[in-house]
Amino acid sequence: MLIKQKNKLLLSAREFIFSLILVFSISFLFIIRENIFYFIQEIIDRFTRNIILVLSLLLPSISGIGINFGIAIGIMIAQLIILYITSLEMCGIWGIVISFLLAVPISILTGYITGLILDRCKNREIIASMIIGFFVFGFYQLFLMYLCGDKKKFKYVISFKNKNMLLPRGYGLRNTIDLKIASVLDNFLALRFFINKRTVKIPVLTLLVIFLFCLAIKIFQKTKLGQEIRATGYDKIASINAGINIKSTRIISIIISTLLACCGQIIYLQNIGVINTYNTTEQSIMFTAASFLLSKTKRKEIRIRSIILATLFFHTVFVITPMITKIFINNPIYDEYIRNFISYLIIFVSLFLAAQKKYNL
Repeated sequence: MLIKQKNKLLLSAREFIFSLILVFSISFLFIIRENIFYFIQEIIDRFTRNIILVLSLLLPSISGIGINFGIAIGIMIAQLIILYITSLEMCGIWGIVISFLLAVPISILTGYITGLILDRCKNREIIASMIIGFFVFGFYQLFLMYLCGDKKKFKYVISFKNKNMLLPRGYGLRNTIDLKIASVLDNFLALRFFINKRTVKIPVLTLLVIFLFCLAIKIFQKTKLGQEIRATGYDKIASINAGINIKSTRIISIIISTLLACCGQIIYLQNIGVINTYNTTEQSIMFTAASFLLSKTKRKEIRIRSIILATLFFHTVFVITPMITKIFINNPIYDEYIRNFISYLIIFVSLFLAAQKKYNL
């Protein structure tokens, strides 16, 4: 009885802390009224570019694996696909469609390999997936820095015809590259509202794609395989006695997670319009993990609805914090440091409260 009361207190403490941060942040909107439309547009943009990445962590968490930092592989696959599409100068909606078509088979293959590795690291999946991500990230950087270039000058490199993407030496990609598919989904069927000489754009097609992904995940969870994945996360011994193949369910959850991460990163990159060739992966993972941890009160209670609300909350705080600091510290240099502080603070508080609840501290 005391444990239940303590868990309720911890849950209310979590809700109180995050609600206090949210109320504190939104209250400053009254001080910065002239930037309210900028704030709304930033929230819409950040939500649409990040929500699929956050959803990619749902199934591994439900299956008992935990936070799958192996989504870094799906993110890097998406970036390689986008870079290759850009080198071929493919643009428009067809560039996005071809990117998704290439993402499916490659993500399934790499997700299967990752799932096999993580299945051999039972009870250590989180740290194992993190190490796998670091290893692949090192190879990814080596590949882009030395194995991509002008085939006419260097025979050992993979041909990139667009010389604007290459470093002056003739091989290796530049740090930042403008994408040909910039805002293709966001601008297609977009609704624009003009209020007080300011524009707020609602990306209808992107929101429709997000809705379809959410619907697909919801339907999948109600299938026999989805129920088996959930049962595996509840009790492995009972699942084995019920005849559920735990290995296959865990691998399937990793495959779907990798696929969603790859598709989510494609949406992320087309929204930004520019790729930071060597550093985008780390940023995406940090923001994704922070958003997901906010929704994770209990493993069995994770819902798509809670993930959506947690993502909105995280990016609300993330957007408004620099706006608040600008009032007190009129120096844009500190914005990125403060954003990183807020991100890691949210991760720390979420993990700390989860550890308290798990070990009844």
